[in-house]
Amino acid sequence: MARAKSFSKKVETSGFARARLYAKFTSILRSKCPRCGAKVTKTMIDYPLMLKCRIVIARNVPAEVCSECGELVEVKFISELQERVRHLVESDSSPCAMAEVPVYDFEGVY
Repeated sequence: MARAKSFSKKVETSGFARARLYAKFTSILRSKCPRCGAKVTKTMIDYPLMLKCRIVIARNVPAEVCSECGELVEVKFISELQERVRHLVESDSSPCAMAEVPVYDFEGVY
């Protein structure tokens, strides 16, 4: 009796191919909110950052937010965003708006 030949062979994937597979896998996971399971939508948000002991708010930042509970699932390009805002703060360019920020003291609360 003749034995059937196996045509399966090990497929080598490049780093780029692995990165694409990982990106596709994580995008599937992010399509639902980890908190409530509802659909996640892409939107623009105001995102607060702490830079050199200063609170800075970046406007119109691309993000993925839950359509039901409002959970922030992902902020796009966070490291690039921090670098751009840092350059703006260091260049002393004028902000588009100013805001007051409340400060609470937790001494003695614990």
